[in-house]
Amino acid sequence: MTDFWELTQLEGRVLAHGQDEYSGRMYLMMEGVDGKVHFLYQTDEIEQARQQGKLRVNSFAQIEKQFSDEGRPFLQVEDLGDAYQLLHDNTYFGKTALQLIHQGVTRVERTWGGWLGQYQDAVNKRLAWARPREREGRGRGLAR
Repeated sequence: MTDFWELTQLEGRVLAHGQDEYSGRMYLMMEGVDGKVHFLYQTDEIEQARQQGKLRVNSFAQIEKQFSDEGRPFLQVEDLGDAYQLLHDNTYFGKTALQLIHQGVTRVERTWGGWLGQYQDAVNKRLAWARPREREGRGRGLAR
């Protein structure tokens, strides 16, 4: 079970929704881009997103813990639509590649098959494309 208190950010493909047979609590099962399957008990924010027709099976979701002005933690839930269609979203993968480059990541190894393997391939494709552009930008000195 992915602990709400330890969660900072999670993104990936929604696999299922279920109910814990012992506690009766509803949960979300998600294939994270980190290569892990996450079981996350539903919060009010997740339940509200589901009531709005979001977080359907095979949707790509981004979940981030944030804090209210009073310091109360809550989840910011964003549904980016069909996870398989996302694999062709150049804007998403361009942003993801730049974030990874800024973190020092220049290559992602394909370690999985299925959807996650295709996701890793898409990230690698954008990383390969973004690396030379990033170096060119630094070499020219973009300050104006």
